[in-house]
Amino acid sequence: ADKGNEIAAIKAKFGIDDGQLASDIVAALDKLPRGASSLDFSQQLMEGVQQGWMYASLQFGASRVSPGHALYGLLASENLRTVLLNISREWRKINVEQLGEQYGAIVGGSGEAAPAGGGGSDGDDAAPGERLTPREAAAAAGVSRLSARKLFRALGYPDADDEPALGGTELQVLRIASRMVRDGTLDERTVLDLARAVGRSLDRLATWQVETLAERVGGDRDTTVALLRILAPDLEELLALVWRRLADDAVDRVLVPAGEAFERAVGFADVVGWTQVVQSLDEPELAALVRRFGNVAGDAVADHGARIIKTVGDEVMFSARTAADASRIALRLITAFAEDPLVPGVRVGFSYGPVVARLGDLFGTTVNLAARISRLADAGDVLTDAATAGLLTGTPGLRLRTLGARQVRGVGAVALVSVETPGRHAAGGGYAPGEHG
Repeated sequence: ADKGNEIAAIKAKFGIDDGQLASDIVAALDKLPRGASSLDFSQQLMEGVQQGWMYASLQFGASRVSPGHALYGLLASENLRTVLLNISREWRKINVEQLGEQYGAIVGGSGEAAPAGGGGSDGDDAAPGERLTPREAAAAAGVSRLSARKLFRALGYPDADDEPALGGTELQVLRIASRMVRDGTLDERTVLDLARAVGRSLDRLATWQVETLAERVGGDRDTTVALLRILAPDLEELLALVWRRLADDAVDRVLVPAGEAFERAVGFADVVGWTQVVQSLDEPELAALVRRFGNVAGDAVADHGARIIKTVGDEVMFSARTAADASRIALRLITAFAEDPLVPGVRVGFSYGPVVARLGDLFGTTVNLAARISRLADAGDVLTDAATAGLLTGTPGLRLRTLGARQVRGVGAVALVSVETPGRHAAGGGYAPGEHG
């Protein structure tokens, strides 16, 4: 490939706008002190060339440094990348990891550009654009084929059998997982559990984000892909920052002092008459309703330091530290949708007691009881069991009304209590014992 065209090829690959780039450079020049006529970029350029030479020889197996290598060196160095970004945000569009993995293919596949050592990793790597079979990828990563298969299944990757379907990213995943086991930090079972958590969570996250961006651009595939590529660096950074915060929160939320039982309030909220609602709306209206229900539920839960465990269709399962928090969340949801023209009504059931936390979900009798109780409610009702209601006695802003015992499938006779705001029943809300089955 023509080395003079490498920069152009890289810019074209990642959608760099030459017009915007030129405009940003002019703006940077305008900010120079009076009397200066050029950007003093010489020191950074020399450092970029040095970085480029290192990558050219070690990662790309080239005998000469090219302009493309120099650009990669600038972008791969955090300090030098900052210099470029201060001049123009267009450079953010370049996915540095992808550029490193696919450099040869991007700039034209010349021998000078093709990687030979895979960034100095053990074993043979896939060249840009080359795909490896699972057996080849396992050998390159220094793990057994069985271990590689178990890891990829845990992450949710389809089994490629003997098809050449794996590239540099999958090799890196294998090496990271292998390193955690080999250095003695974790055993294989724990790594697989962590991988399963990552795979399931990020699959949903990626799907949600792609759907959101697609909706923003009217569903156009090419525009969505371009927008995702532009936003990828920011989304990746946001993911890492938020994960650190949420991991700290999870320690406080999930782990309890030695000797204490793990108890939580668990609630279920769903839209009554959901089937009829779905049939009466077109797709945009339904999407707007689902978004509204999810957003309101998310806000109500977050405002009380609680968390949404999962959503299934029109149903939200949430968990709170105390029964009082669960009651406030429930009543807020009821109030928020009480006069919504599209929603016939929301009902909530909750209970407090011991739970088992596993894989980001909650299990146990308390969870089952809360789910069953919610099914006994009508639109606008918040129900709980008598034991949980006892924890709410004296809570300001609540009115508790005994409804009598009901047979709850899988549990037996349960004394139900309606949780209300003062004056609600007088206005016609709630119901008497035995009315609902």
